[in-house]
Amino acid sequence: MRKSHHSPMKQRYDSYKPSGIDWIGDIPSHWTVSKLKHHIHIDSGDYISKDEISDDNKIPVFGGGEQIGFASKSNVSENTLIIGRVGARCGCVTPIIQRAWATDNSLICIPKKDFKFLYYLLLAANLNKLNESNAQPLITSTKVKNLIIGMPPLAEQEAIAAWLDEKCGEIDAAIAKVDREIELIDELKQSEISRVVTRGLNPHVPLRPSGIDWIGDIPKHWAMARIRNIIEQTKNGIKIGPFGSALTGHVLTGLPYKVYGQWNIVGKDFKAGIGTVSASIFKNLQAYEVKENDILISMMGTIGKCSIVPSHICPGIMDSHVVKIRLNTNLYNSRYFEYIYDKDNSNIIISELSLKKKGSIMDGLNSSIIKDLHILVPPLSEQQAIADYLDKKCAEIDGLRAKLIKKRETLTELRQSIISEVVTGKRKII
Repeated sequence: MRKSHHSPMKQRYDSYKPSGIDWIGDIPSHWTVSKLKHHIHIDSGDYISKDEISDDNKIPVFGGGEQIGFASKSNVSENTLIIGRVGARCGCVTPIIQRAWATDNSLICIPKKDFKFLYYLLLAANLNKLNESNAQPLITSTKVKNLIIGMPPLAEQEAIAAWLDEKCGEIDAAIAKVDREIELIDELKQSEISRVVTRGLNPHVPLRPSGIDWIGDIPKHWAMARIRNIIEQTKNGIKIGPFGSALTGHVLTGLPYKVYGQWNIVGKDFKAGIGTVSASIFKNLQAYEVKENDILISMMGTIGKCSIVPSHICPGIMDSHVVKIRLNTNLYNSRYFEYIYDKDNSNIIISELSLKKKGSIMDGLNSSIIKDLHILVPPLSEQQAIADYLDKKCAEIDGLRAKLIKKRETLTELRQSIISEVVTGKRKII
C-alpha cells in the first residue's frame, strides 16, 4: 500500500475530558458532547413497488443501504446518509452522493453540516447495537436521533473527513486488489477442475467429440451417459425429500434425529442446523434417511449445489427441498461426481441446467430433470485418480485463498480502527 505523504505519526491531543459516552471514552477538551439529532434531520424511507424498479431507469434504489436496482424517481438528495433500519443490513451506513430512492427498510439521515465527518462517525458508532428486537434486527429513528456523540469544531470535522477520505481510499484500493486476486483464485480453481474432469490427467490422450456443446472434446476411451445410468437401479437410486406436510409441526429442537436441508449442502457442513424429529417420525420417514456417501442435491433456491454425506453424522432424514442419490459404486466415484456436479467446482451441470431454464425461472428441480442430466464416465480407476489429484490441488488453492481472505480481514479491521481512532479523538491528524 502506498504510504500517504499526509500521514503523520500517531499523535494525541494536548488534553482530554470524560465524554460520558461508553463507546467513545475521553474526548479532546475542546470537543462538545450532544445528541445526534442536533446535527441531522432524519426521516424514514418510502415504499416502492417491484414494478417501479428497472435497470432501464437511472436513479439508484437502496434497500436498507444496499443497492437493489434503479427507479425513475428519488426521495433522497446528494450528500445524504442511508441507514439500514431492519434485517441483515440493520445499522449499515451508506453515503449517497447523487439523487436516490431509499426504501422503507431505510432511515434517511440528512446532515446539517459536514456530511463526510458524520458518515465516518456513524461507521465508528456501530449502529447495530441500537437494535431493539430479539427476533429480526430493528432500529428506530428515535434511537438514532438520541445517540450521544462527541463533535469537534466544524473546521476540524472537515479536516478529519478529508484525511479519512484519502487514508480510506488507499485501504479501499488495497482491498479491491485483494478482492480481484480472490476472484482470480476462484476462477483458476474452477478452470482446473473443469479441465481435469473433462480431459483427465494425461495431456496427450487422444480426444473425440462428446456430442455435448458445453462439454466439448473428451478422452477417446471415456463414455457419456445420463445420471440415471450411474445411480443404483433400485428405489434408493434417487429420492426426493418428503412432502412438507409430512414434517409440518414435527420439526423441533432437542430431539434425537436431525433434519438435513439446503444449508448443509451449500455450506458443506453437516453439523449446521438445529431442526430435529422424534424417533417415531424418523421411523415413519425412514425412506428419507441420510446415510454416509449419499449425495444430497439442492432442488430449490440455490440450484447446482451438491454434497457428499460424510461419515459419523448424526442420524437423520432430509427435508422436502433436497434430492438424495446413491451412485452405483461399481461405475462411479462419489468425489468425482461432486467435482463434476457442484457449480462451485465446474460449470458442466450448471450449464445444462441453465439451458433447461430456456429463459424462464426454474422454481426447482425434480428427479426427472436430475436423471436426464449428461455426465462423463471415465473408467472408475481414472475417476479415483482425478478425485485424488483434485483433492490435493484444491487444498493448495484453498490455502492461497484463505491467506487472501485473512489479508482482506486485516485491511478491513485497519480501516475501521483508523476511522474509530480519528473520529473519537484518540488520534490527532491536524
